[in-house]
Amino acid sequence: MLHAGAAVIDYHGASQLAGLLSTFETGDQIKEAVVILFGRAARHARILGIVDRLVDALQTPAEQVQMTVSDCLVPLVTLMGEDRSGQLIDGLFKTLFDAPKYAARSRGSG
Repeated sequence: MLHAGAAVIDYHGASQLAGLLSTFETGDQIKEAVVILFGRAARHARILGIVDRLVDALQTPAEQVQMTVSDCLVPLVTLMGEDRSGQLIDGLFKTLFDAPKYAARSRGSG
């Protein structure tokens, strides 16, 4: 099902982006498949906003979700541009080293 969803987004994502993103954003809990599809949709537009949402998803306590977010971010960072990707990396390192709680630091390391 996940592969089918990814194929549909690859093929129709640009023309259906608003509806797709709206559907993904209304979920109460971020799940691994939604993270993957969300990252896939970002390839069509709104990359920076989606990257921010994926980074927020790193706060999800499930390690599998964190690993999936990390996998989704890799191709998107290359599309973001050097300045923005540098800011993102700096922010993640700040969380990793300076977060007041261990749980936030360990999740920030994704």
